[in-house]
Amino acid sequence: MLLSVALARCEMTAPNIAIYELLNQMLQASERGDLAQAERLLKQALDADPENMEALRHAAGFSQIVMTDAGKARRYAALCRAQASAVTAQIGGIIGPY
Repeated sequence: MLLSVALARCEMTAPNIAIYELLNQMLQASERGDLAQAERLLKQALDADPENMEALRHAAGFSQIVMTDAGKARRYAALCRAQASAVTAQIGGIIGPY
């Protein structure tokens, strides 16, 4: 029973899948050189889940490399790091410290 509850918490929900689809479309737009569309798609992903680590990671990279906005990149990177720290703490509670 406990395992099924834990697994349910790890499932990909429809909103999570939608975010990854937006990020995939964002990367495709960026590769095509459609940076305005890439930025719009990234914003949609962040609006859908402002704490999504993948969206934050992509936002940090896009801000740093494409928009050359180091300040914005650092803000997104700090938010991503905070989420990663929270996940690390959760995992540490399960398996113990390093």
